[in-house]
Amino acid sequence: MGRAEWLSGDGFGWADLCAIPFAATTARFGVSPQAGSAIADWLARAQLRPSVKMTLAEAHAYHREMPEAVAALAVGAFKREYRDHRLEWMLRTGGWAVVLDGLQKNTIRFTDLIAFAPEMKE
Repeated sequence: MGRAEWLSGDGFGWADLCAIPFAATTARFGVSPQAGSAIADWLARAQLRPSVKMTLAEAHAYHREMPEAVAALAVGAFKREYRDHRLEWMLRTGGWAVVLDGLQKNTIRFTDLIAFAPEMKE
């Protein structure tokens, strides 16, 4: 950041907008920037902005529902969907065990290609 107040320089911009969800969410889950660091000060400034406050409040409300989603996933009431790009990413980054576990427990699903390309049915 150097001496700038924002990742984008002197004014709040796209870089800040893109980084806030990651910084705020990791801080919410216990991985915070070091107190007094430029990043900690930046995050505190960003969280004072009305638009950021509103968006983070909505995200936090959603996160409160996550334990229920995890429980639904465990019993198969909810299935994660793997589209081609997501599945490729999982496999390329070593997520084979997660995918195989999901297949075995029937807690994942794949995109219905026939819905997108009916000609593939034959």
